[in-house]
Amino acid sequence: MRWRTLTLFINVFLYKEKNRVIARIYILPKNEILDPAGEAVARALSDIGFDEVREVKIGKYMELSLDTSQGRNLPKRIEEMCSRLLANPTIETYQYELEGVDRV
Repeated sequence: MRWRTLTLFINVFLYKEKNRVIARIYILPKNEILDPAGEAVARALSDIGFDEVREVKIGKYMELSLDTSQGRNLPKRIEEMCSRLLANPTIETYQYELEGVDRV
Protein backbone atom coordinates (compact mmCIF):
# COMPACT_ATOMS: atom_id res chain seq x y z
CA MET A 1 0.00 0.00 0.00
CA ARG A 2 2.83 2.40 0.80
CA TRP A 3 4.50 1.84 -2.58
CA ARG A 4 1.27 2.40 -4.45
CA THR A 5 0.75 5.72 -2.67
CA LEU A 6 4.33 6.77 -3.37
CA THR A 7 4.05 5.77 -7.04
CA LEU A 8 0.80 7.69 -7.38
CA PHE A 9 2.42 10.76 -5.79
CA ILE A 10 5.41 10.55 -8.15
CA ASN A 11 3.15 10.16 -11.20
CA VAL A 12 1.04 13.17 -10.20
CA PHE A 13 4.20 15.21 -9.59
CA LEU A 14 5.65 14.28 -12.99
CA TYR A 15 2.37 15.06 -14.72
CA LYS A 16 2.33 18.52 -13.16
CA GLU A 17 5.93 19.05 -14.28
CA LYS A 18 4.93 18.33 -17.89
CA ASN A 19 2.43 21.21 -17.81
CA ARG A 20 4.78 23.75 -16.28
CA VAL A 21 7.11 26.35 -17.70
CA ILE A 22 9.45 28.57 -15.71
CA ALA A 23 9.73 32.18 -16.86
CA ARG A 24 12.81 34.02 -15.64
CA ILE A 25 12.29 37.78 -15.86
CA TYR A 26 15.07 40.37 -15.60
CA ILE A 27 14.16 44.03 -15.11
CA LEU A 28 16.71 46.87 -15.23
CA PRO A 29 16.53 50.65 -15.37
CA LYS A 30 16.78 52.10 -18.88
CA ASN A 31 20.21 53.47 -19.87
CA GLU A 32 19.01 57.09 -19.74
CA ILE A 33 17.57 56.70 -16.21
CA LEU A 34 19.79 57.50 -13.23
CA ASP A 35 20.43 54.56 -10.93
CA PRO A 36 21.61 56.00 -7.59
CA ALA A 37 21.73 52.56 -5.93
CA GLY A 38 23.88 51.19 -8.75
CA GLU A 39 26.20 54.21 -8.58
CA ALA A 40 26.57 53.76 -4.81
CA VAL A 41 27.44 50.08 -5.22
CA ALA A 42 29.96 50.88 -7.99
CA ARG A 43 31.66 53.47 -5.75
CA ALA A 44 31.71 51.09 -2.79
CA LEU A 45 33.25 48.33 -4.90
CA SER A 46 35.91 50.74 -6.11
CA ASP A 47 36.58 51.88 -2.53
CA ILE A 48 37.34 48.34 -1.44
CA GLY A 49 39.70 47.64 -4.32
CA PHE A 50 37.55 46.44 -7.20
CA ASP A 51 38.69 49.12 -9.64
CA GLU A 52 37.69 47.13 -12.72
CA VAL A 53 33.98 47.79 -12.07
CA ARG A 54 32.83 50.60 -14.36
CA GLU A 55 29.06 50.48 -13.94
CA VAL A 56 26.49 48.69 -11.79
CA LYS A 57 22.78 48.51 -12.48
CA ILE A 58 20.45 47.39 -9.74
CA GLY A 59 17.35 45.63 -11.00
CA LYS A 60 14.82 42.94 -10.22
CA TYR A 61 14.78 39.22 -10.96
CA MET A 62 11.64 37.08 -10.85
CA GLU A 63 10.78 33.47 -11.54
CA LEU A 64 7.24 32.61 -12.49
CA SER A 65 5.96 29.04 -12.61
CA LEU A 66 3.34 28.94 -15.35
CA ASP A 67 0.69 26.35 -16.13
CA THR A 68 0.72 25.42 -19.80
CA SER A 69 -2.34 23.18 -19.82
CA GLN A 70 -4.64 26.00 -21.01
CA GLY A 71 -2.75 26.36 -24.29
CA ARG A 72 -2.28 30.12 -24.07
CA ASN A 73 0.38 32.03 -25.99
CA LEU A 74 2.95 32.27 -23.17
CA PRO A 75 5.33 34.82 -24.71
CA LYS A 76 2.44 37.19 -25.35
CA ARG A 77 1.06 36.64 -21.83
CA ILE A 78 4.49 37.28 -20.25
CA GLU A 79 4.87 40.47 -22.29
CA GLU A 80 1.49 41.61 -20.95
CA MET A 81 2.45 40.76 -17.36
CA CYS A 82 5.69 42.71 -17.66
CA SER A 83 4.26 45.78 -19.37
CA ARG A 84 1.14 46.00 -17.20
CA LEU A 85 2.48 45.15 -13.74
CA LEU A 86 5.96 43.72 -13.25
CA ALA A 87 7.97 46.51 -14.94
CA ASN A 88 7.45 50.20 -15.48
CA PRO A 89 8.03 50.56 -19.24
CA THR A 90 8.66 54.29 -18.87
CA ILE A 91 11.85 53.81 -16.85
CA GLU A 92 12.66 50.08 -17.03
CA THR A 93 13.52 47.48 -19.62
CA TYR A 94 12.81 43.80 -19.26
CA GLN A 95 13.73 40.54 -20.86
CA TYR A 96 12.74 36.98 -20.10
CA GLU A 97 13.67 33.43 -20.85
CA LEU A 98 11.51 30.33 -20.71
CA GLU A 99 12.57 26.95 -19.36
CA GLY A 100 10.56 23.98 -20.52
CA VAL A 101 9.06 25.77 -23.49
CA ASP A 102 9.40 22.65 -25.64
CA ARG A 103 6.57 21.15 -23.60
CA VAL A 104 4.11 23.93 -24.49
